[in-house]
Amino acid sequence: MSHKHFLTYLQQQLEQNLYGGRAVADLQMDSTAGAQSIDLAWLSDGQLQLLQGFESVPFAPCICIEFFSSTAPDATTVQKKALLFNHHAEEVWLCDAQGQLTFFNQNGQLNQSRIAPRFQQNIHWQNDE
Repeated sequence: MSHKHFLTYLQQQLEQNLYGGRAVADLQMDSTAGAQSIDLAWLSDGQLQLLQGFESVPFAPCICIEFFSSTAPDATTVQKKALLFNHHAEEVWLCDAQGQLTFFNQNGQLNQSRIAPRFQQNIHWQNDE
């Protein structure tokens, strides 16, 4: 399963299961470490209002989802997770190449998302193609 398929699936699931915001792919964030691209983000309605007219945001969205292709996050992914929390992300989700999600808040790893508790740790993709 490709990164693109997981991203599309998660974007649809966020839109269907969360209210009061919108899922945005490839969101640009201005940070203390320069411009960062967030693979997939959930922005609250209030955050969306702040985004109007801008191509990037100066803050991390409520949920930031990052994809990585190896079996474990590399140092860059771990550093980016810390950077997102420094810019006020509520949760960061990491998705590996097998569709395994790991949820984090600033206190560490979570058994499930507190913002979207219906999300499972494994993405069960059904390819209808």
